[in-house]
Amino acid sequence: MTATNPQKLPQPKEGEVVVCKVTRIFSHSAYALILDYGIEGMIHISEIATGWVRDIKNHIREGDLVVTRVIKTGATPSLSLKRVNKEEKVAKLREYEMEKRAEKLLEFIAKHLKQQEKLEEIKSKIKRELGSVTYCFELSLKKEDRLRDILPEQWIKAVKEEAGKLFKKRQVEFRGRISLQSFDENGIGVIKDVLKKAESLGLKVSYVAAPYYLVRYTTTDPKRGEKLFNKKVEELEKYARGRKCFKGFEFIEV
Repeated sequence: MTATNPQKLPQPKEGEVVVCKVTRIFSHSAYALILDYGIEGMIHISEIATGWVRDIKNHIREGDLVVTRVIKTGATPSLSLKRVNKEEKVAKLREYEMEKRAEKLLEFIAKHLKQQEKLEEIKSKIKRELGSVTYCFELSLKKEDRLRDILPEQWIKAVKEEAGKLFKKRQVEFRGRISLQSFDENGIGVIKDVLKKAESLGLKVSYVAAPYYLVRYTTTDPKRGEKLFNKKVEELEKYARGRKCFKGFEFIEV
């Protein structure tokens, strides 16, 4: 039985990228609940992945959160997994997670104001007028006046106070293990110089066990941070080779 759309939310548009939860899997198709719209869509086996798919369960399972593209609208929209690229998937999941966090903050505000009974009404109005709860929090920091026709003053004040928590950037840490060994008569001094070089490059260094040292780099920009970390590691390796104490480097997945 196809899920209904009790709140009468707008229907997804053709070409739209949506977050879904897989609900049922059959031999030649799978069904997934389109979370922002409250209706089920169908993913044909030919839209699961590029190439031949022998068993859908090798690619997705019931309960999985997936990102799909709407390829045909209707009572049961047709969805595609294979037509969503990696960048679109990452961006959509990040947007979805941010919206869930925004909704949790809105629940907290309702409880704090002792107006839980107004929560669903407020949330529905925000989504109808602004498109998302996340955007409401964003406007509270940039264009507060736009919220005055949507929210009571005390809600606007509370949203603005909590907005900082929502947009606080998470830190991501990149790690690696460098192996250093020197046969120089001042070998300890040579290795200390290499470790100082690592710190001068913005890397944090800690001793693991001879001859291994842990190097770390923390950033709030994962994509740019990974490139920077790789560049710093290359420079550190070059310096260590020059001091004739480099044995190897291993990236550590976190």
